[in-house]
Amino acid sequence: MKRSAVPIALSLLFSLAACTSPGVEEPTPTPSLLPSPSASAPLILDDGKGDRPTMPEDLPQDMAYLYDFFFSERYDRQVSDEFSLTGRELPGRGMFLLYEPYVNQLEGAVETTADGDGMTPYRLRQYRATLESGTLLVGTHYYEPDQLEYLSYLWTDIPGMKTVREVAVGSSEADLLRAYPEQLYYLTAQEASPGIWSLEPESDLSPSFDCAYTWQPYTQENNDCRDITFYLKDGTVTAIEISSPYELRYVYGYDRDAGLETANANRAALDG
Repeated sequence: MKRSAVPIALSLLFSLAACTSPGVEEPTPTPSLLPSPSASAPLILDDGKGDRPTMPEDLPQDMAYLYDFFFSERYDRQVSDEFSLTGRELPGRGMFLLYEPYVNQLEGAVETTADGDGMTPYRLRQYRATLESGTLLVGTHYYEPDQLEYLSYLWTDIPGMKTVREVAVGSSEADLLRAYPEQLYYLTAQEASPGIWSLEPESDLSPSFDCAYTWQPYTQENNDCRDITFYLKDGTVTAIEISSPYELRYVYGYDRDAGLETANANRAALDG
């Protein structure tokens, strides 16, 4: 995975979600089939606050407050189907949602775990499932003492995999623009930076694209840095990335007003 800006000022951490960093373990064989429905986890933690994992013993003392921060502001209250993927390739698992408790069901997926650079109370884990039609990458926050995981990242180029607004790998640019009428930002190929959270340094999951759009419903009031990025080639969605980044992406060095205006102009041109 490409690193975000780390470290950053501690004062910013309370408006930011989580970031990952590289690490490597031996791969296992690629899967032939995707999920069975036998081990689905609850979408919302039972008591509204959650059964909080044991804080890691080696967590720096000045990072301990992050433990409460993630549970009070992230996993417990912010599970939303807006940040989800589903598709007929995954009939047993159903929907993948950011921040839901995660029980891996990707048979034979390559599993990799890495630390969090001492900046987080969790480790980083990814599951990479490769089908004939494409790849699904699932990233999690992994609390090692209790072996608990919370889904934090999704990436796929499998045709038919889609968001809750029915925008899929294979959808047209027009479909995307109509499905996301607000807070959608246009990115040129040079501006777009696929934040592929690959913990395998040798892998290359960068999609073939000539432009992209990112949906960022962030406001100062909600402090929600999650985003969905759609990568397009010749007017067709070639990959979808749903992330919970360390900080809001496409801010520094990117003209957000211009990106929003371009997306709005392209949408208006559909009716022109």
